[in-house]
Parts: sequence; structure tokens; C-alpha cells
Amino acid sequence: MRRISKFKKLLKSTRSSICSKLQKNAKQMIYSIVFICGVGLISLSFLVKDNWINICSGVGTGLLTSLVVSVIINAENNAREKRKKDEEKRFVLNDIIEISIDVYEDVIHRINEFITLTDVTDKPVYKLYDDFTTYNHFEEQLKAIDIAAASDEVKKGLNTLFNFDNYRIDHLVAELKRLPKLEYFLRGILTQEECNNLISNLANDSYLEYATHIQDFWYNEIKNKDKCIQFLRMTIYICSKTISCFLYSRKKAEEKEKLIQERIDQLYYDEVYSKSDEYIEEQIGRAEAEAEYFAEHPEEWERLERQFEESINETPEDRVLKNLYCCICGISAYGIEELLAKLDTKSKRAIAFLKTEEIQKSLKKKRKLRKAIVDKFGKDYLNVNIGDT
Repeated sequence: MRRISKFKKLLKSTRSSICSKLQKNAKQMIYSIVFICGVGLISLSFLVKDNWINICSGVGTGLLTSLVVSVIINAENNAREKRKKDEEKRFVLNDIIEISIDVYEDVIHRINEFITLTDVTDKPVYKLYDDFTTYNHFEEQLKAIDIAAASDEVKKGLNTLFNFDNYRIDHLVAELKRLPKLEYFLRGILTQEECNNLISNLANDSYLEYATHIQDFWYNEIKNKDKCIQFLRMTIYICSKTISCFLYSRKKAEEKEKLIQERIDQLYYDEVYSKSDEYIEEQIGRAEAEAEYFAEHPEEWERLERQFEESINETPEDRVLKNLYCCICGISAYGIEELLAKLDTKSKRAIAFLKTEEIQKSLKKKRKLRKAIVDKFGKDYLNVNIGDT
């Protein structure tokens, strides 16, 4: 009897499994049957005679045509439905995603700033929404720090790193409290996988508990280093988990990381490399090489001295004429109208400059520039060289 009961249960589960798969793939199965029938009828038309040829080929062609139309319409409907769901998903989850990216940017910047300005750790930390390995390495070295024996520089860096007293953390906590994952799933906005990939309720509740008692372990300075490290880890984990769920949020996070890398590179150059022995030796070597070069080429030194004297004695009109030369003969960040507005129409030096052969050759090819100069200085000054406009 037990065997019969087990066999019945197996049959029932098998039947329900088959039925569910048939329901799930019903559309694909119908498409396959229609395709086979259409191809079969067209193939059959080559074997029959008389009116059966027209009947088989006509019905087969009609089936294949309707199949193609159905597939195209279904694909368009699916694409439209997907866009609608994506837009709805971005709308309802926009706040939690945006604040997760903001917090992620802030924390990643502070972590890499700490790494750059101290000798405690060595590996930079990026792309935690893909891999937490670099952060685990950073955290191990962070745990090994003895605050009591640490230098003032390291203590200052740690206090900056664990600076949780900011509006971003408060905003993140508020959004986590308002995150109804189950509701979004039931409304069909999130799939089961997306719902599972978002922050778990356990992690969410634990984070909110820490955030509620944050002053117990950090308030303007470190009170409990281990809890600070744990809270930092949970913050990064929650933000990375949210970012990793959606492609567009990952792209935004990558753009933020590029900006962070640029800022950290500049910070390293200004605060670390420019104060290192290597940099000082490099500058000394460069100065010695320049002194040796100018000793062998005194005419170059004299040329630089003349340029220096000219720059000291340079008038505002000289600077405008230089920029005007670049505007007419090359590339300039200034517009010609802006430069001409700074010149005096009675300045003989400016008029002589505009009548030079090089300027006139360039103006012949640039009608707009030529017209702007004539409008400023008038034809009486330049009609000999520029001609009618």
C-alpha cells in the first residue's frame, strides 16, 4: 500500500510538473507546431498533383506568414511591457538606489583617502558591487590597528573614515525603513530573483539597529573601533547589494568611481608624492640638468630673460593682441567680439597689428572675423587690406 501511495504521489507531482511546464512554454509549443505544419504542407505540395498543390502551398504559406506576424507582434509587446516595468521599477526604487550610490561614493572616497594618506593599508578599494575581496583585505588591516599606539595622523584618518554623522547615512536609514520589498514583488514590479538580491530583512534590521545606537560607538570620534568597522562594512554591503541589482545603477556607480580615482590621484600627488624623497631628488636632478644646459647654451638663457622681462612689462593691450592673434590664426578660448571690445579703435598699435600680412592672409579665409573687425574699426582703417565685405 505504501508503495502504491508513493507511486501515486510521484505520478501526481510529475503530472503537475509537466502541466506547469506546458503552461509556461505553451506559446513556444504552439509556434513550433504551426511552424512544423506550415513547412510540412509546403513540402507536401511538391508531392501532390492538381488542386492539392495550391491548397497545401497556400495553407502552408499562410501558416508561416501568420507565425512570423505573431512572433513580431509578440516581441514588440514584450519589449513594450519590459520598458514599462523598467520605468516603473526605476520610479519606485529611485530614492533607495540614488542614496545608495551617494553613500557608496562618499564611503569609497573616504576609504581610498585613508589608504592614500596613511601607511596602514596598500590596496585601493573599488567595485565592491562586483567583488568584496579588496574590502576584506582592507578590513583585516584596519582591525590590526592599535588605536592606543597609533600616530596622530592615523587617528585623524580613522575619525574621518568613520564619520557617520552626516545626512547621507540618515537618508539611507530612512529609505531602508520605507523599502517594502514584498509589496513590490506582489505588485509584479520586482521578480523573485530581484527581490532576493535586494537587501535581506536580516541585514536590514541589523543595520537599522546599529544606526539607532550609533552614538554608542561613534560620536565625533571613535568610541568602539570594532563596532565602527562593523557598521562601515554593513553600510558598504547594503549599498553594494542595491547597486548590483540593476544595470543602470552599476553604470552610475562606475562613473562615480572614475571621479573618485581622479581626485585620489590628485590627492596622492599633492599630499604624498610631492613631499617624498623621490620627488625632491627628481626636482634637484631636473634643476641640475637645466643649469648644465643653460651653461652650454647661454643664448637660450638670454632668450628666457627677455621673455621674462617682456611678460613683466606686458600691457593689457599686449595680452589682448596675443589672444586676438590666436583667435585669427589659430585656436582661442575667447570670441573675437570679446577681444575687440577691449581694444581702442584709435590705437595705432592695434591697427598696425591688424594690417600685418599674416593677419590679412588669415582674414581673407574667415569672413565672420573680417566683418567683426570692420564693424569695430570701420572701413576707413582697413579697406585697403581687407576690401569690401
